[in-house]
Amino acid sequence: MPSTTRRRLLATLGTAVTAVGAGCGTPGLEPPPNERHPTALGTPWTPPTGSWQFPAAGPRQTAQTPTAPPAEPTVAWHRPGDEAVDSDDGQFVGVADGRIVVSAVLDGRVRLRALALADGTELWRNELPLLERGWFRPGGIADGTVYATDNAGGLLAIDTADGRLVWRRSLREQVVDAVPDEYVPEPDDTSEFATVVTPTPHTLYAATGYGLHGVDADDGTELWRVYLGDDGGSSFRPTGVVVTTDGACVTGAPGRFASVKRYGSPEDEEIDVEHTDPAMDFVGRPMATDANNVALLNHGATGETGGPSVVGVGFGRKRWSFPGYAVGDGDRSAEFATDGTHVFVAGVYDDGPAVFALRQQTGQIAWLSRLSPDDWIADGEYRPLWPGVPAVADDTLLVGYGGPEGGSGVVLALSAADGTVRWRRAVPAGPERLAVVDDTLLAVHGRGGVTALRADGGDSG
Repeated sequence: MPSTTRRRLLATLGTAVTAVGAGCGTPGLEPPPNERHPTALGTPWTPPTGSWQFPAAGPRQTAQTPTAPPAEPTVAWHRPGDEAVDSDDGQFVGVADGRIVVSAVLDGRVRLRALALADGTELWRNELPLLERGWFRPGGIADGTVYATDNAGGLLAIDTADGRLVWRRSLREQVVDAVPDEYVPEPDDTSEFATVVTPTPHTLYAATGYGLHGVDADDGTELWRVYLGDDGGSSFRPTGVVVTTDGACVTGAPGRFASVKRYGSPEDEEIDVEHTDPAMDFVGRPMATDANNVALLNHGATGETGGPSVVGVGFGRKRWSFPGYAVGDGDRSAEFATDGTHVFVAGVYDDGPAVFALRQQTGQIAWLSRLSPDDWIADGEYRPLWPGVPAVADDTLLVGYGGPEGGSGVVLALSAADGTVRWRRAVPAGPERLAVVDDTLLAVHGRGGVTALRADGGDSG
């Protein structure tokens, strides 16, 4: 497989045609039947300050906010998750309008609840049925609505004010009705059409095994579609979508990365579709490090297998790779965030947990900070740790670690400039996501539990 393939789309009466094939001396990919030219692609929109509307903050998946974290915080309140829920089935959705939204999957249903940012009071709770395999993946919040997907190509819109289901629409049915079977993953299996979504106020960017789709945020109608599979109809399983000002990037398993980017004026617009081989076994979520570059995390890299740990990709070419093999469970051994200058990688390595700061343009190590043995060795015995997704708050990098079998965790605040540890705090459960909203640091746990930390301390229950 060539390292890069490219094709260019031109708008022709609402359809898409291939105008140019190029890339590393190889022919471009041919378009499948009924591909639709994007009516809009990319957005400058970012969630307002004082919110954290996506699991990773915003549509660029950076896990970054300009808001500074509280200094030397202590626990203000803690709300445990549901012990009946498996730790992998609880998820952080986002924070908007003073509401923290979390989800958990149990017995074929998704349980959504909203907690008050101020004191953790439960504001509402709702349960929705899922299809037989029980997949629920939140994309984020836009204009007061949670957008999420299920494993069969279903898109869900849920009101953050009361948990009410606004609409539910099958993207799979819309695609299957319009596209030949060879371009549809498992066309005869109605329960298998894996979909991930990144919302913006007007358009939802959904990735499927077919490719990238634009969906109307008001009612779930498919607006356009761009094929991202192989020439012969070979599909992939999507793992993430990042939306930038003038395009979008999609990752998938096995190691897939594709970018769809627009050029020129609306009257003379060209759209390039580029596939870059990241040489990874399993590409996790993408993260935009600036307008033209994306970092990819390899969730298949353990020991010395599976390729590099982190790869930096420009639109159309692989720029750098960082080996940094983590150890332990492949999909839980490392996580990352960015401040636009560095890519911060928190992982568990042979000699213990550590955080790397990589230069965004080159992948070179800017600094390395190792976790204190006091945080991962208890009574002389090794305590297994997993990293949560780091967060960048102003000039501070926040990192959380917790054990795979529950129990307490730790949150550390490091200088984003040099890795100096500013403070560390024990929390009641291992954080899988961190977020900073106004004066509050949130640590969200695997079963949908939440711990709030503030500088003024005081445990309100």
